[in-house]
Parts: sequence; structure tokens; C-alpha cells
Amino acid sequence: MGLMGVLIVLAVIGNISAGAAIVIFLAVRMLGQMYSGISSGLMRFARARINGR
Repeated sequence: MGLMGVLIVLAVIGNISAGAAIVIFLAVRMLGQMYSGISSGLMRFARARINGR
């Protein structure tokens, strides 16, 4: 929510274009989802290792 607000402010004051703000927002969201998937996969692996012993 904060990222979108910052990007809107930057677009309104003219530091970045509206298109660039949308692309940056979507890219950051995709990166967050990717890291979330990696994190949950690592946790699953760690639990399997611990429970397998």
C-alpha cells in the first residue's frame, strides 16, 4: 500500500511517468511473490528434513 502511494506521488509531481509507476509497482509485486514462493519452499524443505530424521 505504501509503495503505491509513493509511486502515485512521484507520478503526480512529475518525477516518473504514470506508465513507469505502474510497471515498477507490478515488478515489485512479482518479486515479492517470487520471494514468498522461495521462502515457503525452503520452509517445507526444512520441515521435511527435520521430520525425516
